[in-house]
Amino acid sequence: LETYLNVEGCKSIIEAVKRCYASLWSERVLVYAKRSGLKTKDAKMAVLVQHMVPSRSAGVMFTVSPLSTDGSEFLIESTLGLGEALVSGAATPDKYVLGRNGDGTFRMLAKEISIKGKMARGFKGGVEYNDLDPVEGSRPSITDDQALSLATLGEKIEKRMGTPQDIEWALGDDDQLY
Repeated sequence: LETYLNVEGCKSIIEAVKRCYASLWSERVLVYAKRSGLKTKDAKMAVLVQHMVPSRSAGVMFTVSPLSTDGSEFLIESTLGLGEALVSGAATPDKYVLGRNGDGTFRMLAKEISIKGKMARGFKGGVEYNDLDPVEGSRPSITDDQALSLATLGEKIEKRMGTPQDIEWALGDDDQLY
């Protein structure tokens, strides 16, 4: 489904919502649905409109790692800048695997810091991708302490929702977690 970032103004937002909703019937979605055995006549979607966060780093957290589905591990994938670089495949994410200690705390089991060749940044009406030199691109997108804090927050969200969660997050340029 389509995503539109850094949209400003009511008229532009309404148009972006319409285009997002229309993407439910795009060729790409219809091919995916057919391959997956999904019935497109039953397709529904909600369009999320949210405040854009200028982010230092962003990513996704799985409160049950898809790599080990027994529920004992969290997986955090992150990149520098906007999460769009991760979603679009423009940057290989850093990976953090965290284990549950059983008392609401976590421990780092493994981490893999990638060389991120690109970073997404927002501008009015869109996103631009900036090339990163190998030194900048190989720095961790988050610290171990930030990964542990994310996991703690993720567990609270999981308990509140009553089911494992797939959570998109951003660390703002102001060091605030969103």
